[in-house]
Amino acid sequence: MNMFIKKIMGNTNKSTRRNKQKEETRQLILTVAQKQFTENGFAKTTMRSIAEEAEIAVGTIFVHFADKSALLAATFYEIIAQQTEMAFATLPAEATLKAKLLHMARSLYSYYAQDVTLSRTLLKEILFMDGEWGDAHNQQALTFITSLAEWLKQEQENGTLNREANVTIIATSFFSHYLFVLITGLRAPSFAVDAQIAQLDALISPILN
Repeated sequence: MNMFIKKIMGNTNKSTRRNKQKEETRQLILTVAQKQFTENGFAKTTMRSIAEEAEIAVGTIFVHFADKSALLAATFYEIIAQQTEMAFATLPAEATLKAKLLHMARSLYSYYAQDVTLSRTLLKEILFMDGEWGDAHNQQALTFITSLAEWLKQEQENGTLNREANVTIIATSFFSHYLFVLITGLRAPSFAVDAQIAQLDALISPILN
């Protein structure tokens, strides 16, 4: 093997190691941030406190995230991705179509109910966020609607949904009602999952008939 090839391979290995280390550091920051946001709240969590617990320099956090709001958005993005995946994976096989949709909503509402104060901050920071993380959350919502529409097509094939129904419209309507109920629920003095599910149930019933 000539020296030129050895040099290229050496540089490639170094680049791979750097990328791996960078991703490990990013995940460490997200893990610590999520812990502190949950335990201390958004306002009391600082970039310095995250850096100290993660045992890294404050400047290292800024290599990955522009500010605390971006870090919150990144943390929230991963949590919602996990909750959504779990909601789809745990769908009750023998339930009605509406019961399955409400199951998805309950899985997500239950997360928000764990810490209502933090959940209010999450939506406040993210709903109108611009830039990279604003785009990421918008895309995440669109991906959810697309996945839901594809799942509804399967329900049509199984005979649990009218074959003439427009699955994209149903998926979009469901997400809109889900988000409306979430926002109104978090604006209330307390967030009761059962009450929010009952409200969502009433809203989505017409679109499934």
